[in-house]
This record gives sequence, C-alpha cells and structure tokens, in this order.
Amino acid sequence: MPSIIHTKRGRIALGIAVLAVLLGAVLVASFQGRIGTASAEPLVIYEVVVDGAVVAYVEDPDEIRRAVAALEERETLARRMPVRVTSRVEGRPLQVTADQRPRLSDGTVLEDELAQAVRLAATAFAIVVDGEPVVALRSEADARAAVERVQELYREQLEAGEFRAPDGTRIDESVQIQTVEILENIRYEAVDADTADIKDVDQAVAVLMRGTDRVVAHTVQSGESLWVIARNHGMSVEDLEKANPQVTDPKRLQPGDQLNLIVPDPYVSLRSVEVRTYQRPIPFATRVEYDPGMYPWEEYVKEPGRQGRRAVVERVERLNGEIVSVEVLSDELISEPTVQVVVKGSKEVEGIGSGIFRWPLNIPGQVTTRFGYSRWRGRNHDGIDIAAPKGTPVYAVDNGYVSFTGWKNGLGNTVIVDHGGGRQTVYGHLSSINVKKGDQVTKTTVLGGVGSTGFSTGNHLHFEVHVNGRAVDPMPYFQ
Repeated sequence: MPSIIHTKRGRIALGIAVLAVLLGAVLVASFQGRIGTASAEPLVIYEVVVDGAVVAYVEDPDEIRRAVAALEERETLARRMPVRVTSRVEGRPLQVTADQRPRLSDGTVLEDELAQAVRLAATAFAIVVDGEPVVALRSEADARAAVERVQELYREQLEAGEFRAPDGTRIDESVQIQTVEILENIRYEAVDADTADIKDVDQAVAVLMRGTDRVVAHTVQSGESLWVIARNHGMSVEDLEKANPQVTDPKRLQPGDQLNLIVPDPYVSLRSVEVRTYQRPIPFATRVEYDPGMYPWEEYVKEPGRQGRRAVVERVERLNGEIVSVEVLSDELISEPTVQVVVKGSKEVEGIGSGIFRWPLNIPGQVTTRFGYSRWRGRNHDGIDIAAPKGTPVYAVDNGYVSFTGWKNGLGNTVIVDHGGGRQTVYGHLSSINVKKGDQVTKTTVLGGVGSTGFSTGNHLHFEVHVNGRAVDPMPYFQ
C-alpha cells in the first residue's frame, strides 16, 4: 500500500483544497437559489375589466384612463356629437410571475379593444309620439326634419295620385292639397341614447312610417289567391306564406278560409284635405227605332248622342291615404246631353231554330252549379255551369244567328245566339271567340273555347237560355 506522508506543508495544502471545494459548493447553491427566487417573484399588472368582463391587460392603470378618454375623443370626432363611455371600466390588480404574464396592451391597441367592448352613449333628441319615445336622432334639427319629411312624402304620394280617387267618372280633374298634418302629439326631448340606436333622418322616417307589425285576420273571398291578397295589402307572397304556415297548398285556398296578415302599424297618422275640381259627364240616353226591312242583327246609329257636362268642386278628407269624407262644394250644369238614335232591324226570321237543343260541349262535362237561387252567391244563378278543360270547343245548341260577341261584366268573353221565336242562348267565360255578330250558326258551329274569363274561379262554360227576355232553366231543353 502506498503510504501517506503527513508533513506540515502537506497538511496545509490539503486544508486549502478542501476549503476551496466547500466554498465553491456554497457559491453555486447561492447562485441557483437567486435564479429560482427571481423567476418565482410575483409581478403586479392590471386587468382591464368592462362591465365585469376582462378584455385586456395593462402594466399601468393610468393607461386605462387615457385609453377611455382617447376613445371618447375619437368617437366624438367621428360621430360629430359628444360621445361618452357608459360601461363600467376599471383596472383590477393581478399578480403573475414572469413566465405567466399575458400580452399587455397600450395606446391605440387598447383603444380598439375597448371600442369592441364598451357601450357608447350620447345626448340625442328623441321624437316622442303621444308620450312614447320612438326614435332618437343626433340633433333636434334632425328630429324635426324627419317629421317634416314624413309629411312631405305623404304629400308627394297625394300629388302623384298613388291613393284611390273618389268614385265616379272625371274629366280634366285637378287636385289642390290644402293641408297635411300628423294627428298624434309630437314633441322632441333630449335623451341619453346608445350610439348604435341613433338614426339619421332617412332611417327615422322609415321607423315612423313603418312602426310595428300588427296581425290582422282576413277571410278569403271567392276568386282570391295568395297573390291577390298579398298585392291588395302591400305584402309579398313569401311574407304571407310565412305568416300562415297552416296553408300547405296555396292552390287549395277556399272562400271562407282565415289568414293572418302581418301589416305595418305606423307610429304616426296623417290627415289630409284636398280640393278636387273636375267635370263629370252626363250620359246620353239612347232611343231605338226599328226598321222592318232590316234583320235583327243589323243596326246603325242614325243620330249620335253627346254627353253633357257638370262642373264639380269637392273637398276630400283622407286618413293615411284612405278617404273618410267627400263634401261637394259646388255642382253646376255646363251642358245638357243629347239623345242618340239607333236603328235596329225588326224583320222576323222564321224557323231558324228547331227548339231541340244539343249539348253545348262534345264531352259530358260536369254541371257544377244549376239554375236557380245560389246560397253562396246570395242571388239567383241565371244558367248552369259546366266544368271542362280550357279550350274545349263550345257549340251552338241550335240553329240561329250571332246577336252579340264581346266582353260582359262577370261573364267575360261572351257569345249570344238568337234562335228566333223569342229564344236566345248565352255562352260565358269563353277563352276565345270564333264568330262575329251577324254570323249564321248551326249545331255544328264552334262559337269558342271553354275558359275562365270574367268573374270565374276555374275553367267552365256558363250557359243560359232566355225566352222573351227572361232567363229559364236550360236543363229541360236537353231532355
């Protein structure tokens, strides 16, 4: 074994070496302890809290105050009105370590973050209708301009003739609008309003004229479709369908069905007074002279008639465009009408018709309405209705001559055939007419096609028989 020599010099050297080792260990431990302490030492930052929600972090709470002030100034310049932040904005201290510290905001970045989170308000002017504030604008001048614009738009509608005129035939009519006024009590009040709710003049006009939606019940009438109902009430078919999900098949809409109409309920009601000046024609009478040398389908005007005229002035009062009263201020005669003289043939045509009728169609068809009193119409039905496809040929039921072709109210396209002996037949709702007045016809003559013109809910032939000017039941003539 090697021997260890314990000399004085050796013992001193060994002691120095051990001391150096111990001192190095202490220094290393002390340095490591300082590093760990530095990373664990808490830092204080501030949460930016808007109405209870944290939206950002800052190092100095004064940055929040500066950002709020800068945001108010920025929005005031942009909106051209004094704007202030109404949300509760505060800085809440938060202790974090260096490695936990979140991203900090400042300057315009903090302003933008606040702009997304806070509520901004300004002193605006509300239009108050019968005590209810309905819309806010930037200034009282804007509020007054909006109300004036509502009246101007109504006046423009009157001047453009967009509202229904009083009934009656009118010639050379002129209209002078005297007054347009809002019936509700209107005043203007300064209010605190969220800047998102402050409207410009055009937007405020739309609010006043649209108002809220009101549900109105509508009973479907004969001949009405969804399109007709929507058009008559200023709605789209899509909106009408949405308001009535129970209508699964619009084609099956029936008279008596109930529909909901969601219509605007304006905040303001407009009353207007207009004076209408016009001439009203006076119809002339017609006197018929008969010429035995002419056939019944021949005629001519011997002396043309001339309408008379009356000068009328009337006062018309409207509420929201609908007429509520008409007062005649003056009604003076200008000229009397003159009688028109018409010469018609009266030469007897013997033996034209056989008196035995054929069926007016080349198919059986279905008689959907018979002759006599109709409960759903509330009146007599002067013929029979025969359902058939559109365009089905319609035949003369007996020999005769055509005494009329053209349009008749209710019946639409119509042909009338005179069979002699006081008998006439009528063919209504035709889709087309193939004959003209004075034509000779037989039981093989096609007068036109089945249609749905006039007041009709579907394709069918309306057929009548008249004897000496009186409608009779057609069915016995086919038996």
